[in-house]
Parts: sequence; C-alpha cells; structure tokens
Amino acid sequence: MHVDLDTQARAAWPDIAARAGMAHDGWSLLRLSRRQDGDISRIAFLAQHPNAGQYTYKFQQLPHDQEHYVRDYQRYVRAFESFDATPTLRIVAPVFCHPGFQASIFRFVQGRPVSAWMNDRTMGHVQKLDLLRHVGQWLARYHLSQPIAPRVFKPKYTLDFYSQVQCDIIAGRTQVPAKQLFLKGIQKLHDIAPEFADQSTIAAAQHGDFHLGNVIYDGTCLTGIDISQDQVGPIGYDVARVLLHYSILQQNASRLPHEIIPQRQVDAFFSGYDLARADDPSVQFLLYARILATLLQIPQAKGDRTDAKQRTLQRIKPIAKDVFT
Repeated sequence: MHVDLDTQARAAWPDIAARAGMAHDGWSLLRLSRRQDGDISRIAFLAQHPNAGQYTYKFQQLPHDQEHYVRDYQRYVRAFESFDATPTLRIVAPVFCHPGFQASIFRFVQGRPVSAWMNDRTMGHVQKLDLLRHVGQWLARYHLSQPIAPRVFKPKYTLDFYSQVQCDIIAGRTQVPAKQLFLKGIQKLHDIAPEFADQSTIAAAQHGDFHLGNVIYDGTCLTGIDISQDQVGPIGYDVARVLLHYSILQQNASRLPHEIIPQRQVDAFFSGYDLARADDPSVQFLLYARILATLLQIPQAKGDRTDAKQRTLQRIKPIAKDVFT
C-alpha cells in the first residue's frame, strides 16, 4: 500500500528526532518544499520546538538507495568541516542522518534564497549587483576550502556528451524543446571549442548545483545549501550555472547581441570571485554548454512541464536564439 510522502515523513519524525538525541515530542513541522517528479520523491520541513530550536528536516522516498544517501550526507559533513566560515559566508550545518528512513537534519538557515531577493522589485540594480558580488565571494571560498590545482581545459568531454545527445535527438530517442535551436547549440559548441581548448584553468571541488536558489541570504550572511557533488572539475561548471541562472532570472534588457550575460554583471560576480578571471576558458565555454544543459532538463511536451520549467523555457529561449543562431 502506497503511503503519502507527507504522512510517512511526519510519522517517522519522532523516532528520527529521538535517535538524533533530540526531544521525542513537542515539535511542529511546517512544510518547506516537496518534489515528486518521476523517480524523485522527497520533502523538507521546518521542525520547530519551544526548547530545542529550529531545524530543517529532509525525508526522501525516491530514489531509494541508502548507501548513496549516506554518501551525500557525509559529503555535507566534509564540506561543512572544511569551509572557513565567516560572519558573512557560511555553509549549512549538518546535524544527523538516518539511513533507514533516508532522512537528515540540518540547522535551519534564516533568510531567503538569493533568487527571491533578485526577484524582489524593491531591490535596486546596484544592490543586486552587490549581492551577486557576495555570491561570487561565497563560491570562491567554497572552491578554496578544498585543494585546487591548475588544469588544462579539455572541451572534448562536453563535446562527446552532446554529440551523443545529438545522435539520440536525431534518432528520436531523446526529445527536447526547441529541437532545431538545440541542435544549432551543439554545433556552436563544436565551432567555439578550438578557441578554449588546451588553455589553463583551475580545478576545484564542485558544488554541483550552484544556482541562486541554493544560497540563502539574511541581509548580512550568505549560507550555501544543497551541495550535490564533491568531485573535482573545472571551476566553470559552478560559475557558468550561477551566472546563467542570474541572467535567466533578470531577463536583462542591457544584454548586448550575442552576449549571454551583460558584462556589468560578469564584472560584479568576479569582483567577489577572485580565484579566477572572467576570461577563464572553462567559464567562457561552459556558459554555452549550460544553456543546452538547462534546455535538456525541460520536457519537450508542454503538458509535462511544471510552471517553473515553462518559465525557464520562456526566459532562456531568447538567450539561446541570440547566441546560437
């Protein structure tokens, strides 16, 4: 018998809290987020107790892989322990992991996602640029929290991946929105790759999902959450993701022809991200690849898209048309 995700998570909480050395009862659970999409089924709550404080409680039904869930949690622990926190730059604090329930507890982070701040019409453009600089500072500190190393940038791996995607699209095995535009984007990657191949970049432990929804800002301090990788790769993977997300959110009228992100915003980010320069080859090349990666995550059929996916498609298509055609 299928048990509702919300019901199952709430029923498990007293035992999970007790195993974490916290009070068994007296808690209130306020749902923060819920995702049930294909093979993903997970939910997060704000758990509050009058004497124990506030925590974020995460519970996952799918995918069901306890070993993988524990490895993800241990990655948080390593990131938290290695991150050199300051009053303005922090990482979410892990508290407890229950492998059997695929549940975890973190300290609750006060504030709003940076994406919400960027969509706040009461914030001026200069304030948003300063916040983008702050985001750059956080990512530089995260990358520097573990060993970094110089690396020769090899676009080949990205090209190989999208060449296979191209074959799958043509054969009908993969469906993407804006098919012809997507195929032009793959050709664009091949066209520009020689410009960036074999140049020097920096390899660092990746965040893996570094967009503006995964950085919480309380008006003073930025706290990073939801680290999904710790494998080492070119810094451009994280940088390109967050810069493109900013450009998609802001829908900048100041963007010049064939420009993915206005230069003023790039300059603002790199005034905080002082580990590399804006002309880093992995950043420049992977910005184009990130457009394709974003499109690839959007269902081809409009009826299969969430409202958020539909908004993303509407906002990214003008950028893709401008730089791919």
